[in-house]
Formats: sequence, structure tokens, C-alpha cells
Amino acid sequence: MENNCLYRFVDQLTIGNHVVIYLREYLILRETRCGFWISYPNSKGEKFILKKARKRFAWPAKEEALKSFIARKRSQIRILESQLRSANSALRKGITMLELKSLEDIKHGW
Repeated sequence: MENNCLYRFVDQLTIGNHVVIYLREYLILRETRCGFWISYPNSKGEKFILKKARKRFAWPAKEEALKSFIARKRSQIRILESQLRSANSALRKGITMLELKSLEDIKHGW
């Protein structure tokens, strides 16, 4: 553990569509046998982090936090690509329906 903190990398989109990655540091308030209580302003001032969890909100080392960030972004990409495929499929079906002028035939699904 570096400097009595846990770490989490986050990204933010800035003006001009530039992505900036920030390192957030969370002060450890208490340590228990099972985890850490960290200072976290969005959750009643404190948040509990399990020591042995595979997925954690924050990590004891910056390298672990960066690996977690990369895993989160890969997961986000998988989810968004799936949503994009669904949206493209719906768009193609809508265009086909408009071209076939089959609006009267549509009751429940197409």
C-alpha cells in the first residue's frame, strides 16, 4: 500500500472531445481483517473496500488500479459495441419498413 491510500483511475471527456485520465486517491480511514474503510464523499463520507474481492472500487497499488481501469474500459467497450449493433439493426429494420411502406401490417413486432 502506497501512502495509506487506495487508488482508482477514472477518465473524463473534456471540451473538444479529449479524454483525460485522472488518478483518484482515497484516504484509508480504518483497516479491518476483511477490508478498508476509505474516505468517499459520494457515499455518506465512507466506503468499504474488500481486500480479497476480484473487482474492487479502489486498489492498494497504482499498477493494480491501472489494470482495473483497463479492464473496466474493455468491459465498457463490449457493452457499447453490443448496444451499437442493436441500434444499427433497429435502424435497418425501420428503414426497410419505411421503404416497404408496411406500416399498416405492423401490429406487434416485425
